[in-house]
Amino acid sequence: MAPGVQYFVTALCQLTGAEEAETQFVVFQGICLILAVLYRHFLSPNKVTATTRHVVTTVLGLYIGICSFSWSICHLFLQSTVAYVLMKVMDPTRRMPQVVFVFTMGYLCVIQLRKALDNDLTSADYSTSMMIITMRITDLAYSIHDGSKEKSKVYPKHNELSIRHFPTPLEYYSYIFHFQGILIGPFCYYKDYINYIEGKDLLVHTKEDQFGKRTVANEPSALVAVLGKLACSIGMMVLVAVAGPKFPVLENASDEIVNSSIPYRIAYLLVSLKLCEMRYVLAWVLVDAICNASGLGFNGYHPNGKPKWDLVTNVHYHKYVTAVNFKQNIDSWNIGTARWLKHVCYDRVPFLKEVLTFLLSAVWHGFFFSYYWCVTTLAPLVLASRKLRRNVRPHFLHSSQSKERYDWLTRFVTVFSTPYFTVSFQLYTFHRIIKFYSGFYFIGHIIVLLILLLPNRKSIQKREPNSNEPNYVMNGLQQTEDERETSKKDL
Repeated sequence: MAPGVQYFVTALCQLTGAEEAETQFVVFQGICLILAVLYRHFLSPNKVTATTRHVVTTVLGLYIGICSFSWSICHLFLQSTVAYVLMKVMDPTRRMPQVVFVFTMGYLCVIQLRKALDNDLTSADYSTSMMIITMRITDLAYSIHDGSKEKSKVYPKHNELSIRHFPTPLEYYSYIFHFQGILIGPFCYYKDYINYIEGKDLLVHTKEDQFGKRTVANEPSALVAVLGKLACSIGMMVLVAVAGPKFPVLENASDEIVNSSIPYRIAYLLVSLKLCEMRYVLAWVLVDAICNASGLGFNGYHPNGKPKWDLVTNVHYHKYVTAVNFKQNIDSWNIGTARWLKHVCYDRVPFLKEVLTFLLSAVWHGFFFSYYWCVTTLAPLVLASRKLRRNVRPHFLHSSQSKERYDWLTRFVTVFSTPYFTVSFQLYTFHRIIKFYSGFYFIGHIIVLLILLLPNRKSIQKREPNSNEPNYVMNGLQQTEDERETSKKDL
């Protein structure tokens, strides 16, 4: 961190009693928010050229990165530069995206391995930024690869994201290092980012004034969206600051909690994990607000004419906490990462799609044992919940009241099962994970195994496949027909 910023952050920590990493994050995000407002006001697509917008957002992003990570930002610059050279010199129709993927993921793995060996659980270093940059680089490589092929030979969704004009160095570094997402994201597709820079995401019309005819973009107001997200983020920030230290999530594996009664342990698990989740949510919502303040994130209009600002939204928290099944639950969490996993892995591997997607997610996160434990539990959990839904739900569809009771039942099960399975992600070590689950006699894992061993319900009517039907895949996991119905109702 830059010396002047370090002094300010240290003084603020002493004044408030907050941790340095959290204070540093809030300070820099506050700076980014101010820059975002100024950027949209003075450098909108109607006032300056796309080149000017690229230059400013790149310079600001690099400045924020240097202030945050000091000379460690050289790792980010080296990784992105070598990847750009590989994309430039290699044939995009052949193995270019795979080579870029191996290099960027390999570089990230070296950094993550060092962090794991140092047992560094909470420090705010450049590894988080490298995770986001790795997503952008690999996604761009595959988009260039898709753009080099005939449209008829490319998956329809990939056609929409394909890049047929190779990025200039300025466009590339602007996408990689833009100040709105240099620290913790969010992830967005290259095509969406370029449309934002050039104003193509806005409605345009021709205006005639004293300077003659010119093309003008209608820029919808983001004030309501930004204020709402800021209020949500600040509210969670206060709640986490007040209650978070009283309910540390690692205490779920402590002797005191493990030896307590089952009801107390369940209550502590629910509260501590919810507060831990809020740390992620408030960060994602705050970054979303910054992007919206700069004009990034506009996604068209609602039927009532109000603008939508959810293009780079990373969490739908209301849907997450009210999900009626585990599938909806994970579909609403870390949405940007899910899109990336789907684009570079799930849609492209020929076998073991769910397992390999979860495995890539674990490697991308790092090398703590807990990430790989999650791989071995969440994939079977998704398969078990899908099987249970397919075999049980049809018995409750004879009336709306019966279906509503089924939804409430599954919502109740999801509320309690999700913390049980996902808390392992926050426990990090083998010892803590085994200690926690042995206290519950691994009951959740046993239930999942029994569900997977149960015979399938015989289908009353065999449904003929339709070659024209789109492949319903969300978050790296294929949807069943019943889940599609629920998803359509959610929309």
